Amino acid sequence: MIDLELPLRELDRQIEEVQEHLYGHTVRLAQLMVQKECLLNFNEMVRSGAIRDQLGSGAVRDDTLLRFQESSTKIPTARTGGRAAEIVLTYLRKVGTDGASAKDLNEAVKQNGLTDAAADKAKTRLKQNGQVHYDAEGKKYYIVHVNSSGAQATVSAAA
Repeated sequence: MIDLELPLRELDRQIEEVQEHLYGHTVRLAQLMVQKECLLNFNEMVRSGAIRDQLGSGAVRDDTLLRFQESSTKIPTARTGGRAAEIVLTYLRKVGTDGASAKDLNEAVKQNGLTDAAADKAKTRLKQNGQVHYDAEGKKYYIVHVNSSGAQATVSAAA
């Protein structure tokens, strides 16, 4: 019998690499599409005179377009782990204040056809982005919510 474990792991690694690459291109495509829509909206506002109404009677300056485009194209670009991150966040929402161990999260990710490595990447990125909190003492992960005032609140047993 042929041992396929090593080639399958390598294929999983390559698949994850391509998924990462595609995600980056997808985010960039979305940014470009939003920028195009923004420019079309800006052009329509200039043609209709609405932009002058907002800026006063002065002529539209060269930096007006840039400022309008920057303020209208706020798209989060931080990579959050893709599908594995979605699985982790969904699982953490489901368990709520009980939190989840790394083992539980890895198992949830693996049950969806991904690897332990994908789960580990997702957990790391979600922690870096402030979306999850890891309680080293209790060895559990908890989802982080942002309240209406912008303050972060961790959903945990101690909260």
